[in-house]
Amino acid sequence: MSFIEYREVRKMSDPSPNVNISLVSFTDLVKALREALGLAGDVQKIVASTSQAYQRFKDRKAARQLGALSFPPDETRQYLGRIANGEGTPEDFEAIRRRLSETGGEIESCIAGLDKYSDVIREKFGLEVAHKWTDLIHGYDGKASIRFALEMFAEQGDESFYDAAAVAKEAGWILESIDSLNHRLVEMHDMVLGLGEK
Repeated sequence: MSFIEYREVRKMSDPSPNVNISLVSFTDLVKALREALGLAGDVQKIVASTSQAYQRFKDRKAARQLGALSFPPDETRQYLGRIANGEGTPEDFEAIRRRLSETGGEIESCIAGLDKYSDVIREKFGLEVAHKWTDLIHGYDGKASIRFALEMFAEQGDESFYDAAAVAKEAGWILESIDSLNHRLVEMHDMVLGLGEK
């Protein structure tokens, strides 16, 4: 049997030509591949969207924690203001001690959370901002230092031998430190949430 005869016999015994099967299979394969790539693109969009939503959740949590570190105008600042003006009473010192005691656990929890978030700050805003972040919490005039200074300061209310002028001056210094801290907290809060960005 010659090659031509063999080919003719082969064509007759095969109910569907190879060419059509190949084209249909190739077309189906292209469609399936196109759908798979589209699905992969959709999955990628969903994953990216979920990741962005989770990051936004972490950003908002950090912003809330920053807000918790601030000193509102009433409460401790109010008592310090009276003491700085020379009008403080033992009750003002007691109110400061009570407030420090009431907020201690929450502040420690916020500080721990913000310490964990510092890597996000470094990655998003750079090392310089990460150092400012750490100083805001643990630096000389950071939240932890001011709380410690307040604890030491509040103990003076129980002693009558402290110089009233020196106590008033110290209260004024702590108030200035609090104002500076609050200002920096607002800046970091707004930066974390992307407020003011265009």
